Amino acid sequence: FLLPGFVVLIAAFFDILDGALARRTNQTTHFGAVLDSTLDRLAEAVVLLGILFLYAREQAVAEILLVSLALLGSLLVSYIRARAEAVGLECQVGLFTRAERVIVLALGLLLNQIDFQLNLHVLQQRHNPEVHQLKRNQYFRHAVFHVFQSIEFL
Repeated sequence: FLLPGFVVLIAAFFDILDGALARRTNQTTHFGAVLDSTLDRLAEAVVLLGILFLYAREQAVAEILLVSLALLGSLLVSYIRARAEAVGLECQVGLFTRAERVIVLALGLLLNQIDFQLNLHVLQQRHNPEVHQLKRNQYFRHAVFHVFQSIEFL
């Protein structure tokens, strides 16, 4: 999963860069904003569908369910926010914004811990209050594990 993780990070970097450049040069348009949002959803869906395809080939039922829930949740979060804003409601808060989803997904791919990251992704979308403690415990455990694993490969 190392290459897909880097691709996700590079794509996110260029996504941020093109938006900042358009704003800085006063070349923003409504069409550009819609296109950017659409391509953001597509990029995230393609990565999750790729992971889904991998697990489908392995017939890993639990992982298929988690990826499906992560994909559905990520698309719903974006849709609900856009729909709320379209009817005049302000929707600026959330537990798992696109930036957070991209970071978690990229880290999961880079650290080859996509199963844990998908669990976290699904839990975050459900607004589970225990997630914060779970994240701290799991991140610490996985960080220590990966440090030792990295040393072992050196």
